[in-house]
Amino acid sequence: MPATQHTCLRLPADEIASGVLVYRSSSPDDFEANYLQVREQEGRILPDQAVAALPQTPEDDRHHREWQIRSRSFDKLRDHLMSEGPQSRTVLDLGCGNGWLSGRLAEAGRDSILGVDVNLAELRQARRVFTSDQLSFCYADIFAPVFESDCFDIIIIGSALQYFPDLPRLVDRCLQLCRKGAEIHLLDSPLYTRETVAEARRRSDEYYAQLESNSMAKHYFHHCREDLEKYAVRFHYEPMSERVHQHDSPFPWVIISA
Repeated sequence: MPATQHTCLRLPADEIASGVLVYRSSSPDDFEANYLQVREQEGRILPDQAVAALPQTPEDDRHHREWQIRSRSFDKLRDHLMSEGPQSRTVLDLGCGNGWLSGRLAEAGRDSILGVDVNLAELRQARRVFTSDQLSFCYADIFAPVFESDCFDIIIIGSALQYFPDLPRLVDRCLQLCRKGAEIHLLDSPLYTRETVAEARRRSDEYYAQLESNSMAKHYFHHCREDLEKYAVRFHYEPMSERVHQHDSPFPWVIISA
C-alpha cells in the first residue's frame, strides 16, 4: 500500500522509503546502528514470516518465554481498548520496531494507527509485513516538530521506555500530543525504585559489556516509579501484588490520563 500523509503529521515527509514516511536525521547519535547490532547478536532480527506471526513464536525460539509474556500483555491491552466502545480512535504506537503490535491492533479495522520509531530498517520490514489501510509507519523523533498537538486518543509505549533518556520529558511530550481524555499506556518496560535503580544500571552495564557493546549501554536508561508521581497515573496491572499467571509480565502496566 502506498504511504500517505497521516492526519497527525503536521509536516509532509522528507521522503517515502519503502512505504515508510521518513523525516531525515531522526535517529539520535549512533543509536540506530548500535541497536541493530545488539538486536542481531540477541537473535531478535527476524524474517518477515516470523514477524507476521508475532507475538506467537515456536517453542524452540530462544525468546519464546518472553514472547509468551508479551502475548499475554497484548491480549490484555487489546481487550481493554475494545471494551471502551466501538468508536474509531487515533492510536500512536511509539517505539513500534518491526510493527507487530501495530499490525495486530490494525486487525480490528476500526482505529487509525501510526507506528513511529527511529529504526528505519525495522520500519521498512513493518511496512512489508503489515499492509492494513488503517496503518501507517513513520521514521521520526517524537520530539521533532512534525506531529500535530491534541491529535491522539491512545499512545502506547510497549517495551521501549528504556530507550528514552528522560521519562518526565517523554510523558510531557506525549501529553502535548493527546486529546483531552486520552490515555498513555506504558507496557512491558521496567520501572525501578530509587533504592533499586543503581543495581539495575550495574546489571545492564555488565550485560552490554559481555556483548562488547558498551556504546549501547549509553542508550539504555533506567526509570523510576517516582518519576511519574506528578501525573494522573493508575497502575492497571501491578506485578508486585497481582502476578498470578506464569505468563504475566514482571513489569507494571501504567495508564496515564490526559
